[in-house]
Amino acid sequence: MSKELDFYKHIFNSNNIRLTTRRIMILKIFLNHKNDHLTVNEIYYLAKEISPSIGLATVYRTIEILLKLDLLDHLSLEDGVNHYKLFVNKDANFKAYNKHHPHLICLDCKKIIDCHYNFINTIKTEINKNCLFKVTDFQMKFYGYCEKCYIKKIK
Repeated sequence: MSKELDFYKHIFNSNNIRLTTRRIMILKIFLNHKNDHLTVNEIYYLAKEISPSIGLATVYRTIEILLKLDLLDHLSLEDGVNHYKLFVNKDANFKAYNKHHPHLICLDCKKIIDCHYNFINTIKTEINKNCLFKVTDFQMKFYGYCEKCYIKKIK
């Protein structure tokens, strides 16, 4: 994890943003849950287990910074709850690789699954070209049942 953490430390330093011990702790929480889309409350409770004196405002400020640095995937669901996932440094172009992808949301267990396919960039390019509209951001969500819940439903 230290290699991954070093990458994020470099991003903070190169943007002249102080990387406090609490911000490092929140980064570590994201890295320990890299397959999960966490809510602010989930991050807060995980942080409280490590540092009971941490405030909710610290979590919100850290999320704001990570969003500003384009390091978080932000997913807003219809229930009004925001979910966040740290972009993982898979290659030199990690933001482009991770940023725009569909989310598959299970109607039973509420699990959020990332779906990485290249067709998303094709759609964005076609809209930019054919609709005379510059797409800067978007979210694509599909609702249905994950494999586990679907199997339970058909039994």
